[in-house]
Amino acid sequence: MECKQAIEEEVERMLQLEKGEGARVQARQSQVTTLMEQVQKLTHQAAHVRTSLTTITKGLQALQKLPERVHEKLWSDSDTRQAAKNRDEVTKKLHELTDEDCEVVSGELEKVEQFMIQLSQWQSHDWDQLIAEQNEFYEQAQHDDQCIRRLAKLLG
Repeated sequence: MECKQAIEEEVERMLQLEKGEGARVQARQSQVTTLMEQVQKLTHQAAHVRTSLTTITKGLQALQKLPERVHEKLWSDSDTRQAAKNRDEVTKKLHELTDEDCEVVSGELEKVEQFMIQLSQWQSHDWDQLIAEQNEFYEQAQHDDQCIRRLAKLLG
């Protein structure tokens, strides 16, 4: 008799704890579904970002080569000692003006490229399957909850 009463009390305590859980679980499920949909959208947009990264990288490489290109252009235009000195000075100044900024941009591009690598790993997931499994899990949890409640009533 004491065992039955202990079971009833435990079941009642569990039922009290679970009040409001359904709404909370549904809210979490909705948030997870929204998050997964957003990740899917991001992975689909990744191709556009990769194209932009390629374009930006090529532009950055052209900027990094600018001092040498100017040096070559000045070299072909004149070959006097003073022209060589001016050419070297201009090249040095161009390096001073561009190198630091190019390194900063290059570092930021590396971060974006790392993000794109991580994002592409998400792309390989079967999101529709994951959402279906999540829904199935939630439905099973609801079914289990109903069964436990019926069992509690039978024992009570």
